[in-house]
Amino acid sequence: MPRQQGKGLVVVLVVLLAFVGLSVTVAIAINQPESPEEERQRLRQEALAALELVEFEALTPNREPFTRDSILGEWTLLSFGFTYCELACPPMHANTMRLMEKTRGTDLRFVTLSVDPVHDTPERLAAYTDQIGADPARRIFVSMESNARARVQPGHAKTVEEEMSEETRITLPDGETQMNNIDHPTRLILIAPDGTVTDMYPGMSSEELDATARSIRSHMRPG
Repeated sequence: MPRQQGKGLVVVLVVLLAFVGLSVTVAIAINQPESPEEERQRLRQEALAALELVEFEALTPNREPFTRDSILGEWTLLSFGFTYCELACPPMHANTMRLMEKTRGTDLRFVTLSVDPVHDTPERLAAYTDQIGADPARRIFVSMESNARARVQPGHAKTVEEEMSEETRITLPDGETQMNNIDHPTRLILIAPDGTVTDMYPGMSSEELDATARSIRSHMRPG
């Protein structure tokens, strides 16, 4: 074989081997399992994509209609709860009050949809707003009927349902009346003025409030 052809063959072989090596490296990278953080972020993005602000009807403490359109036009941090809740709601409400302070100066509203249509009447919600010292201009509790509660589900998250167990029953302030605990989502859902679900945050973790406030401000920042 001529020497020049031999050199050409060597070059071709080197290029082919390099290409094969690169292909193997890429294949390994593609098939490499997700890290726990990568999986968490992927699931989070899938969950966000599944959320949708649906049509609903409710009443404010002043008995004014509150619908999906009432949320449009402003940045809103939406949550679920009920006033006699003894498990998830107390830390959620405390964290929300702290977030109100950390986002002071913004136009963010905090809207809580009550999942207890039996007890959380507009009058009860008005009294509760006063009880926890919330600013009614920024913190809005709204009362839904049972059929509205069934429609307003947070997509991927847990559905709203009553827990029939005796162990979770709640005794009301009169000391005699009892009600079932209501299991509901605990995420805080950030909704953009156009109704898009933009982000969501853990409602019961006080350790992440600073990061949550920074994230909310970054979403609300123009541009």
